Amino acid sequence: MLVVGDRFSLLLPGLASAGYEWTAAVVGHRPEHGSVVSVELTVVEDHAEKDRADATSFSLPIEVTIVALEPGQAMVRLTLARSWQSPPPLRRHDIEVTVSRA
Repeated sequence: MLVVGDRFSLLLPGLASAGYEWTAAVVGHRPEHGSVVSVELTVVEDHAEKDRADATSFSLPIEVTIVALEPGQAMVRLTLARSWQSPPPLRRHDIEVTVSRA
């Protein structure tokens, strides 16, 4: 459970070197007024130098940040897939989020 204004972050392993990309979507939300959450995906660059020293190919981790905007419920769907291939994705994670006022 999050309170309006809270941010929740987690790291996902990257697989960009194999052509895979993480995407995020809010797929089932019941807001009182507007969007319940927003989702940001960011490549974590600070792992690059350490990983490059030991590997011929590597992928950087992805930080997922969920921001609580309005009271309500939502599901954030994280999908790891290649854009040129049809489903199913390599991985999928669904995160149920409840946001309250305080």
